[in-house]
This record gives sequence, C-alpha cells and structure tokens, in this order.
Amino acid sequence: MVMKKTLLALALLGTTSAYASLGIPTSTKDDVWITTDADASHLIAQHGATVFPGISNKNAVVAKINPKQLAALSSHMHQAKNRCGGYMVHESKSAALKASSMSKVISTFEKPVISHQDTVNPLISQVEPQNIVSTIESLMGFTNRFYTTSTGIAASDWLLSYWQEKIEGVSYASARQITHEEYPQKSVEVTLLGAKYPDEIVVVGGHLDSTVGSWTTEGTISPGADDDASGIATVTEALRLMLSTGQQPDRTIKFYGYAAEEVGLRGSQDIAETLKEEQANVISVLQLDMTNYNGSAHDITFMEDYTDSNLTEFLKELIDTYTSEITYSSDRCGYACSDHASWHNQGYPAAMPFESMFSDYNSHIHTSDDTLENSDPTASHATKFAKLAIAYLVETSMDEPDAGVIELENNVPVEGLTAGYGDEQFFVFNSTSPGKVTFKIDGLPSGDADLYVSYEKDVNVDSFDCRPFQNGSREECVFDKPAGQFNIMIRGYRNFDNVSIIATFEESSEAGFPLDLASGEKGEDGEASISLTWQYDLTESGDYFIVKRDGVNVGATDYTEYVDVLEHDGTVNAEYQVCTSTGTCSENRHYNFLESN
Repeated sequence: MVMKKTLLALALLGTTSAYASLGIPTSTKDDVWITTDADASHLIAQHGATVFPGISNKNAVVAKINPKQLAALSSHMHQAKNRCGGYMVHESKSAALKASSMSKVISTFEKPVISHQDTVNPLISQVEPQNIVSTIESLMGFTNRFYTTSTGIAASDWLLSYWQEKIEGVSYASARQITHEEYPQKSVEVTLLGAKYPDEIVVVGGHLDSTVGSWTTEGTISPGADDDASGIATVTEALRLMLSTGQQPDRTIKFYGYAAEEVGLRGSQDIAETLKEEQANVISVLQLDMTNYNGSAHDITFMEDYTDSNLTEFLKELIDTYTSEITYSSDRCGYACSDHASWHNQGYPAAMPFESMFSDYNSHIHTSDDTLENSDPTASHATKFAKLAIAYLVETSMDEPDAGVIELENNVPVEGLTAGYGDEQFFVFNSTSPGKVTFKIDGLPSGDADLYVSYEKDVNVDSFDCRPFQNGSREECVFDKPAGQFNIMIRGYRNFDNVSIIATFEESSEAGFPLDLASGEKGEDGEASISLTWQYDLTESGDYFIVKRDGVNVGATDYTEYVDVLEHDGTVNAEYQVCTSTGTCSENRHYNFLESN
C-alpha cells in the first residue's frame, strides 16, 4: 500500500518538486552512477534516480542517484525485491555501462585436481565453532558497522588489529587497510604471499559493514550477526587454519573484509577494479556472505547467477570429497546481491555458497534483531562453510604434488621402501623456521640404499649437499638451515628392501655455526687468497668440512681453517659457507674487495 501511494504522489506532483515534497533528495552534482536489474527501474525511480533508457538494456538499468538515497534504496530493495543490495555503485558512466552488460554466468575457472587430502582432512577436523562464535560476538559489540559511522570505522580498525594478531610472526603474511575515497570506512586485507607463483591470486572474503536501512546513523542498533559477521568469522577461521599448517602457500591468498557492501558493493568494487587495472591474475574468488542460519532443508546453497559455473562445480566436488555429510542445492539471488558480483564484473571467476535458499534466508537481517541467538548460537552451520573454505584455499593455492614425490612430515617415518640397483625414489621436506633437520635411512644390512639431500635445489647423483657414502642402508644427513625446502633421493647402490626414512626437525634461534673471514689478500699476479676460520666440533666418524664459494665446492679439510685461492680481475666478490660432509652448515659470509679507482 505504501508503494502505491508513493507512485500516485509522484504522478500527481511531477518530477523534481515531487521528490522534494516527499523528502527525497533531488539530483546533485555529487550523484553517483548505479546499475540494477531491469525489473527494478520503477523502484529506483521512487528514490529520485534518473534512469537512462538509451543506455540501459533488457537485463540491467543504468541510472544516476543522490548518494544520500543509497541506504534507503538498499532497504527498499530488501523489502520489495527480497534482495540484499541489488544494485552496484560505479565511479563513472563507462563503468556503469560495463556492469550493465556483464553476463550472468561465465565458465573460465580451470579446475585443479583435488590432491591434498593429507593436508585438508586434518584441517577440517580442526575447525573450532567457538572461534566463529567469538568473532561474531566481537563484531556484534559495535553499535553498528555502517560505512559512515564512527563505530563502522572502529569495526574496520578492530578487524585489522584482530587479523594482525593472527599473522604475527609469519614472514610471508601482511595486513593492511584499504582507503576508499568517498566514505570513511576502510576495507581490510590480509595477504599470504605465494612461494612459487606469487602473481597468481586466490581470494576469499566477506563484508564487514552492517545496516538496518536508511535510518542507520550514529547510535542505531545494527548488530549484523548473520549479515555479515558470520562471513567475516568464517573467513577468519579459514585464515587461522591456513596458518596452522606452517606451510607457505604456492599461490598468493588474499583475505578480505569489504567495506560498504550494503550500499552498492562499493568496497569490493574498488578492490576488484584496482586489481584489474593492475592486470592481476586472480585465479578464483570465494564470497562468504551470511553463513550461520540454516533456513532450508539442505546445508549450503550455491548461487548460480553472476558466478563462474566451473568454480561452483569445483566447490561441490570439494564437498563430495571432504565433507560428504554436507548437503547442497542451487538457487539465484539476482543482480549484485553480494560482493562476488564485483569480481564477476571484472571477469574474475567467483562463487557464492549461501546459508539457505534465497527465499528462506534469515528474516532478522537488516534489523536490530540480527543477533547470534536468532541465527545459530553454536555456529554449527557456519562451521560447514569454514570446512568448505579451508578445502578451497588449500586446493587452489597449493600446487599439485609432483608424481612420485613423497612429502615427509616431521618425525613421521615412511617405511617399507624397496628398490633395485640404480632405482631412485624422491622425497621432499619443508622446514618452516630456522633449525636442525636430520634425515635418516635405516634398513637391513644385506641391502645398500644411498642417501642424497639437497637444500633449496634439485637433487640427483651430481647435485647434493649431503651424501654420507656409508656401506649398507643406514645413513644420516644433518643440516642447520633457515626455513626452506629439502629435496631427498634414495638410490639403490645394491638391491634393498624394507628401508625406512624419517625427517626430524628441531627449531633453533640461529641457523649455522659461526664463520669468520680472517683475512684477504689480492696479489698483482691476478690471484687472491681468502683465509677462513670457523668454530665447530666434528662428532661423526669420518666427517669432514666442505668449503663452498658462491654455492660451489672449492675445497675440503679436517681442520677449522682454510685458505681459498682464486683468480681475480681487480675485484673480488664472493660468498662463503662451510658445511660438514653430513650436511651441517655455517652461516653465510660475504667477501667484497673492489678494484681501486
């Protein structure tokens, strides 16, 4: 009834004067471009929007609107169209035109082989519902998280601090806030830099703002527990689990808490547009918006519009593989229902698993009653999304294991190894901090398995940092190294069977025994001599020292001193390291002697 009266008033009063008489702000020089579904053109007109029929199309409407009407438009969309948001705000006419022509579905995501069961299964069992509850409660503690209020700003500051605590001490992790020009609330980003493919980016996010509609101001109660504290809490738990592996991802992962989602997906649009302008290679995007209200008979609903169908199917395959007890279905949520649409608009593969069928979602959202008690106080429903999120992150950010290469875990033996003469078996071990790493093989004396180990490079019979040269199948290599990757090979010198290998790691504050460059002389005959001394006691029988210059072996000795003689052309520039024959190494020391001017 209210809608009919409003339309009648507009018809009787005319254009600008009609909007003014109803208290609707008229157009100004600060008007913003928006796009929405074609079936919502009459609705945006009720908020003083100027629709441009000539550049609209059958799927989407292009318009300009007073920014003061955005919150009211969101509320009206929610009530009349059963949509969250339902429109996108753009910085220019050209951006609006681009968004009006985006297809509803793309299929560009290249599905990787699901191959990280050894990592994902333990992580799924470690999801803690109470962590999700705690994060939701903390976000509910803000009076509201609206994009223009002081508490909305404070919520962003809190999330930055909260995520910074999670990544403290992780060398490959960073956190920052992202400033948006037209409103004060900032988005929050955590980046886990990829070890192998840092330019390939995997994204997961939710929005940190909350609203109760056009009347959200300072002091308005808008807890936003389900919409979308639940999504931020789920993202946070996925971040914790990813860090708990102690393993740097192969691809870069970005975790987002988007600002200003409720008023046109503004934060996520800024971010997606910026990455597109930078030609960033975003592999996939997972949007978590409302995860803690079980409103339908099944657990998870995948939205099929403005998403990538291949990515959606991949997420379903992850559920079938790792959490087959979770049930799912599909639905549509309409134009710009959440931040995944921002990424989709830039051509990036995006997907959105949702808490229910769209017609069944939590009726308390956008009200003061959107509390934990009115969704799931135990967060058992959001836990299902956290399990999916961590499976998604591992399988998309980690490279597929090399065929035939076995990944060793700390203090977990691999047993029953059998091979013939000349056969080779390969292993890999990743240390996450400086420390002592020991590799040991053991087997029957009748066979002879040879152990080869390389640090941060390929291993083969001609490339290794440790090769004990012992008879039989009992050999050991010990390293003191910074965090890094060890590549291991066991090769049959004679046939062997029932051999085991184990890697053990002991963390230490220092990596490498002291090495001193005692002196250096540069002769006029083109020869230079560098004197090295070090402190280390050989404890293994038959052990000796290997001197390396620029990573290449240049000498061996039983003593704790060595003089390296090398040719020079006026400049000496070399890096030295001394290692025992069983793999324990000194610190690196650099010697530099420049040619005189």
